[in-house]
Amino acid sequence: MSQKKVDRYKQEKAHRKEQLAKEKRRQKVTRIVLWAILAVFVLWIAYSVHLNVRPEPSAQETVPVETETAASETAEAEGAETQATSEAVSEESSAPEAEGTQDTAGEASETVAEPQAASSQEE
Repeated sequence: MSQKKVDRYKQEKAHRKEQLAKEKRRQKVTRIVLWAILAVFVLWIAYSVHLNVRPEPSAQETVPVETETAASETAEAEGAETQATSEAVSEESSAPEAEGTQDTAGEASETVAEPQAASSQEE
């Protein structure tokens, strides 16, 4: 039985360097994988916190700066709306005289709705 022990010891001694190299490689791979998992976990937490903590953009921050072209287009659109409103008012003022029984409050609400519809169509 002692001869078996001696043979086993000689075999272990002969392959000791190879076994140590394999063990070191396994330890390195294990460390790399664990660090990668830890990094993914930390990044996931940071991203989740970022999504929940960042402020919502307010109305003041999202107002675009008007250029000269945009300002002139806005002025033209307002002028067209004013003209359409004045035409609608003149038509309505002549319509109640002809019919005589229409409600003037109903006409006023129609007048307000028309310029808004016109402005949404122009955009």
